[in-house]
Formats: sequence, C-alpha cells, structure tokens
Amino acid sequence: ILSQNRKMDIVFDWEKFLSFEGNSAPYLQYTYARARSVLRKAGGEGVGALVSSITPAERSLVRQLLQFPFVLQESRDDRMPHKLCQYLYQLCQAYNAFYNVDPILTALSSVRDVRVSLTACTASVLRTGAELLTLRVPDRM
Repeated sequence: ILSQNRKMDIVFDWEKFLSFEGNSAPYLQYTYARARSVLRKAGGEGVGALVSSITPAERSLVRQLLQFPFVLQESRDDRMPHKLCQYLYQLCQAYNAFYNVDPILTALSSVRDVRVSLTACTASVLRTGAELLTLRVPDRM
C-alpha cells in the first residue's frame, strides 16, 4: 500500500500486494533474503575492495545505491513514502539483474570481494528502507 501515492486513489489488490514480482513487500523481502544468502555463503559481510573495470550490472547497482540518501530526503521532505518504495523496488531490480548476470561467489578473489561488498551494501540499504516503512525483512526465505 505504501508504494502508492497517498494523494491518488488506492486500489486494494491482495494479489498485487503479495506478489513476488513487481513493486511489493514480498519482492523486497525476497531480494534481501537472496543478498543475505550470498553473504552467508561468502563467509562475511563484505569487504571494501576496488577493481579498475566494473560490469554494466555492477555500475547500475552502484548508481542505484548512491541515490539512497537523496531519495530518502525527498521522500521525507515531501511526506511521500511511495518514493522510497519505488526506489527500493528499483534497487531490487538492479540487484537481481546484477545477481543474474555477474557471478558473485565464484568470481576471482578481488572481483569476488567487490561483488560481496556490493551485496552487503544492497542488503543494508534494503533493510534500512524496509525498516523505515515498518516492514520486516527475513534473512532466509
């Protein structure tokens, strides 16, 4: 429900709200659980490593992560939680695209470190955003 603009008519649809696809709480929860699973398998919370060239999916994810403070401020100032919901949905899309294209745990060690760090950052932002929206996110699904 929070993903909808509060100034517009809201259509209540259980199927839409509970879908694992699209802009919904279960989609955000699933993506968070996926990121936490990668971090468990990696054996840590991510480390700050750098590589000179990154893939398009990594670049897209980094751009999305960098927008969080601005979206948060705008959502707060405008009192429009749907802006934060939309951002979190876009972050889920960016992470899932990255996850599906770039191997994380099987990559070479320096690349692996960067990808695990991106995963840790994504999980942290998803958790923070979800908590602000009073949504709990599970570590496993």
